[in-house]
Amino acid sequence: MDVLILDRQRRIRAPRRTLARRARILLAALGTPRAALAVVLVSDRGIAALNRRFLDRRGPTNVIAFPAGAGGEPGAGGVLGDVVISVETARREARAAGMPLGERITDLLIHGLLHLHGYDHEAGGHAARRMAARARRLRAALAAAEAAPGRPAPKRKPAGRTGRGRCTW
Repeated sequence: MDVLILDRQRRIRAPRRTLARRARILLAALGTPRAALAVVLVSDRGIAALNRRFLDRRGPTNVIAFPAGAGGEPGAGGVLGDVVISVETARREARAAGMPLGERITDLLIHGLLHLHGYDHEAGGHAARRMAARARRLRAALAAAEAAPGRPAPKRKPAGRTGRGRCTW
C-alpha cells in the first residue's frame, strides 16, 4: 500500500507521518490495505478552485474526494483516489468544535475515504446513516490501533490554543 501525503499549503504545519500512519490504519479497516491513496492538504483558496471546477460550487469546503475507480473499488494499479483537505477550513471547524486540529483532519480523512469507498451522505436517509455509522466504527478502529500494546502512546498536547500555525495530534 502506498499512501502519499502532499502538503500544498504553507500556513499550518501538519504532521504528515502521523496522517500517513492513520490513513494506512483506516485503509486496512476498510478492507483495502493494498490500495494506493493520495492525501492532499491545501489552503481554502486551493480547495475553492477545485470545488468550483469539479463540483460547480462556490467557495471553500472542508474535503473533496476524487475516486480513481468506480463503485468504491480501486482503479487501475490499485489506486483508490485522492482525498483533498482544506487545512484552513479544518482549523476553523476544529476551533468551533473545541477539538484539536489533528482530530478534525482525521475526521475529514475518514469522510473522504468513505466517499472513495462508495459511501454517499448526500443521498440522505439510510445512506447518510450508514455512512455516519461506518465513520464511528472507523474512529473506534483507529483508536484501538493507536492504543495497541507495544505501541507508544501518541504525544498529545492539551486542547485549546496551540499557537499560530501548529497542529496538535
